[in-house]
Amino acid sequence: MTSPTPGSSNESARAVTVAALVIAIVAGALTGIGLHKRNHDADVANRSTGPSASAMAAQAKTVLADAGQYAVDFTSFDYLTLSQDRASTAKDFTPAFAKIYTKQSAASAPLVRKAKAVAVARADSSALQSLNTVDGTASVIVAVTITTKNVKSPSGALSYYRFQIPLERQADGAWLASGMDPV
Repeated sequence: MTSPTPGSSNESARAVTVAALVIAIVAGALTGIGLHKRNHDADVANRSTGPSASAMAAQAKTVLADAGQYAVDFTSFDYLTLSQDRASTAKDFTPAFAKIYTKQSAASAPLVRKAKAVAVARADSSALQSLNTVDGTASVIVAVTITTKNVKSPSGALSYYRFQIPLERQADGAWLASGMDPV
């Protein structure tokens, strides 16, 4: 078996694959962080004594929109603005999860820069798994499509992921992700 020569299509394909793999590794490393068990009794109590249906619908709409954006932010990056992208993304997360994310993503930065990788994600769909307005917790499943490119592969490669995103309502009313778990 021969090694790919610099500039060959095998090298380009490998660079795109490496960038996609970096996303998968970071996501996998974060599995288990911030998992929340659904509390059925609280959900039942929430339905009978909780906020009105319109207030719940408004919260659900907010949670779905936030989770979709957080998944896009988590999986999108540009090697030229990597530090700024990651700092901006960390603001979407609870302090504990932001600390873990920052540490994990810093490890992949040299590889992303070397590959001159750019990943652009879009949220294809999202579904509310749970919403507990009493406890201020929610869980959303988000499906994303990511196009990863580099200078040797300008057409890029597509990757598809689904994430379970647990969210926590903060004192100011904002919903922040406390995990980003691939499912």
